[in-house]
Amino acid sequence: MTTVYLVRHCESMGNIGNRMQGRTDCDISENGARQLENLTRRMADEAIDVIYSSPLTRARKTAEAIRGVREMEIQIVEDLQEMSFGDWEDRTWAELREAYPEESHKWNDAPYEMVFQNGETFEMVEQRTAAAIEAIVKAHPGKTIAIATHATPIRVYARRVLEADYDLSTVEWARNTSISTFSFDDEGKVSLVQYGDFSHQPEELLYHFKRKDEKRYSESAKQ
Repeated sequence: MTTVYLVRHCESMGNIGNRMQGRTDCDISENGARQLENLTRRMADEAIDVIYSSPLTRARKTAEAIRGVREMEIQIVEDLQEMSFGDWEDRTWAELREAYPEESHKWNDAPYEMVFQNGETFEMVEQRTAAAIEAIVKAHPGKTIAIATHATPIRVYARRVLEADYDLSTVEWARNTSISTFSFDDEGKVSLVQYGDFSHQPEELLYHFKRKDEKRYSESAKQ
């Protein structure tokens, strides 16, 4: 049995700035650094054999937190990056709602239908993410693998494993530093063991998502 932990990066400056960061290489926030301290403690006793990461700073620093005091190389894989949002990259939500009102509404309600100019679709992200994970698992059979990556790759990969409808209603966005666990048997069949575990983070370090959720519910109530 091979175990894979998909770990979403910690809170970044793009997160708290309400920016569409995607491939934009934002650094982590002060709150994110505190999240990483808790992640290090959470992963300290896990028998991790190998660590992989997206090349983006917020993921690499998360991989370093997973590594902790282990003497282990972090291997970088380009296809573990966040979705490319093309012309929407590094723009605030306020800017995007003004420039692309219809598309912004679709991103909230039906993101799987989005086709970003000079960017990617969800299906494209799913294909490259699955290929990257399968190659990593093939290279390390029977091992425990930690992968620091991003919200969209985790979400679409979980959807793929669950064989859920592509409306993604059965799979929420993974929160910062949350851990999603997958197991692979000897024949390569994959199962989702646990999705989006963030129990290692206290409530006060989850304020970004809490604030985002409250805003979304507030806006929905006005419609």
